Amino acid sequence: EVDTYTSELYPVQNLSPDGMFLESVKSIPMLWFTPTAWAGKVLPHMQNYGTHHINTISAGGEFRYAAIVEASYISAHGSAEMDAEADADFLFFFSADAEAHASASASEAFRQSLSLRQVVCNGGNGKCNANSTATYDAWVDSVHKYPWVLSARYTPNYALVPTTENGIVLEAVTIAYLAWQGVQKLMEELTAIRAVLKMYAGLADPLCSFQKIGTCSSGSTSCTQAGSTGDPAKLIPIVRANAQKLYNQTDPLHAQFQTTLGARNSSMQVDGWLPNATSWVQAVKDMAAVVFSMPTVLQCTGYADMSTDPICQLFGCKDHVCQTAPGVKCGDCEAKVAASCAWASVPIPRKLLSPLFDRPIYI
Repeated sequence: EVDTYTSELYPVQNLSPDGMFLESVKSIPMLWFTPTAWAGKVLPHMQNYGTHHINTISAGGEFRYAAIVEASYISAHGSAEMDAEADADFLFFFSADAEAHASASASEAFRQSLSLRQVVCNGGNGKCNANSTATYDAWVDSVHKYPWVLSARYTPNYALVPTTENGIVLEAVTIAYLAWQGVQKLMEELTAIRAVLKMYAGLADPLCSFQKIGTCSSGSTSCTQAGSTGDPAKLIPIVRANAQKLYNQTDPLHAQFQTTLGARNSSMQVDGWLPNATSWVQAVKDMAAVVFSMPTVLQCTGYADMSTDPICQLFGCKDHVCQTAPGVKCGDCEAKVAASCAWASVPIPRKLLSPLFDRPIYI
């Protein structure tokens, strides 16, 4: 971080809410949880004033350097050595600058093992990502003119009226409002997860499609050779079964969300279900960790014997598919090659490729 400073914008003890805010708070009735009061008083207040205000910020510049190194290299070196290598590579990043380049001592093996080097800067002129210490220095000098908000402290608005009856009502309303927003968001995330699972549960078996060269038509056949990521013929059924099982496991939680959200038609109170919120969040998080895990693409190749294809036979291709130049008919080919094809799956979450789940993620 560069030129960082913290500023308390609005000390709570010195901050006085304006009259319109206080009038809006007073207008919220004690029976705020009725659908009529919620729609007529609570929602307008939240839309106008929100739930929190910022009273402290930390601003300045932020420079982030990240080096992602192959696991084999990391396991072969200690943490102290890795830190030193990363520091040296950071200097080597400014290779256009002779002084920095000369002082860099990261081993060539370290640099070759890098799969990704990323530099990001927030604040300033935004031009820190360049191979020059002069450019970096210019970015540092510009931070005080164009600071970035690094962090902020949020205070609930009900803290402005803490000891009044209206403050107690506003606190209850704020908790309920955030809770309803949260469960609605969880429902949206769960719906997206279920849609993805439904797609994977319906994956078709791998079918190798190819274009027969020349005048021969398109066709398809089974894959016979699996790619390096595994045999799709064995893995696709596992993916389907895992996806369907996990989809079924989401049914109880989905039903609870529907029941909870449906209760808003009679009352906006949250006391009855709020204790479940923590477990709900964790359940959706666990499901998302599976559905959105690192993707893998399955691949395979196939072969088709075209000796019985009537069109290919017509043009003299009795044993193989013809290898021809553009515009040349199949029977005019100078060479005949085997008909081969390749198949690739959509990206599949890696955790869906594992053996079937033995227990529900959510109970």
